[in-house]
Amino acid sequence: MPVKRIDPASVNLTVEKAVWINRVAKVTKGAKRFNFAALVVV
Repeated sequence: MPVKRIDPASVNLTVEKAVWINRVAKVTKGAKRFNFAALVVV
């Protein structure tokens, strides 16, 4: 019976959870620029 090999690079065992997301608006001359700040736990 042949043994099936699994490529370790293709297996994703990490779990990611977004803990905190904040939208930051910076008002510049003639525009509002939106950025996102995030805290992610891996």
